[in-house]
Amino acid sequence: ERGEALFRVKHDDRHPFAVQAGGVALVDLGTVFDVRLGQRQTRVAVAEGAVLVDPKGAAMRLDAGQAVVVEQDRLVRASVEPEDVGGWRDGRLAFDGAPLREVAEDLSRFLQQPVSVAPAIATRPFRGVIDLQAVGRDPALLGALMNVRVRQDAAGWMLEPRG
Repeated sequence: ERGEALFRVKHDDRHPFAVQAGGVALVDLGTVFDVRLGQRQTRVAVAEGAVLVDPKGAAMRLDAGQAVVVEQDRLVRASVEPEDVGGWRDGRLAFDGAPLREVAEDLSRFLQQPVSVAPAIATRPFRGVIDLQAVGRDPALLGALMNVRVRQDAAGWMLEPRG
């Protein structure tokens, strides 16, 4: 299963709110946070308050403006703009170093059309904000934004190396 959810939680010590996503246990500490369960990784980002993240017994606290990406046995902490957390609800996808294969996976889900990535650039990191409405009208806009060639074929859109 894959997907993304934004949670706005009022903390209650007697009844803590907990989420399990992709082997990562989360407990709210009074917060607004986003969880994205992808094909290869789980990402948690905090917009307000704090969340306790426990990926495979390595508990850590994330405060507003912080995120963690869990991929297999690897943890990567990152900073996020709190206003970008849950931006998908407003038609924006924000990425801070996500591999292009994961960006394409999210685009496919939100645009409801296949977006694939050539293996040669699948792990290339992408940092930026994508306007889903603009890209939905013209997926070729991704070319300049990601420094890739965008090609449409019968299967959907393909992101390829330039040149």
